Amino acid sequence: MRSLSTHSTQGGPMRELTKAELRIIKELKKQDILQPPRGYQLDYRNGVIMVACADGDQLYDLFTTHAGLCPSNPNRHRIHLLTRNGGALWISRPRTFNRQTDEVGSLLKEIQKAHSMKHINAVALYTHVPCGVADEFNTDIVTNLKLLIEAKILVRPLSPDFQTAEFFHVDYGQGKKRSYYVSPEKFREWLKSKRS
Repeated sequence: MRSLSTHSTQGGPMRELTKAELRIIKELKKQDILQPPRGYQLDYRNGVIMVACADGDQLYDLFTTHAGLCPSNPNRHRIHLLTRNGGALWISRPRTFNRQTDEVGSLLKEIQKAHSMKHINAVALYTHVPCGVADEFNTDIVTNLKLLIEAKILVRPLSPDFQTAEFFHVDYGQGKKRSYYVSPEKFREWLKSKRS
């Protein structure tokens, strides 16, 4: 079992990735499950609602990644940011995190309200590694990606106009950070191949 201590006693950076985590990330990239984010994965023309972890060590990188995907128009960088520790993971399985379903309802209402107020149809759902909340509840990368895809299933019915995509952010350490688009279809195929 991995240590639940994810930061130094001085409030320093998150823990380093384990060798097992690095292996699984490499495998997911090799299988084209984790892909570079591209502007065509979401329609950014009117902005994006981004549901992400509130982790201050990662948030700037997430924000600038999506700002770079927004097309050049008057709404450039129109990112409506909804954050909480654990990000989009809260949408899918509150029981995993031993919380009441009010957490889910609250976050879903915030997404719906952002859509109705701002008329933004694109929703980017994020999880990341290392993540203090995921570590606290001992969920691994594969479980977190499953939860992320389940979150999409719960968000899409909120509006027929919604276009959703899942993203996974990795802090490799030494200042190297990357955001990836998660291909749900390729992830499901990969999970199926692992079961057989």
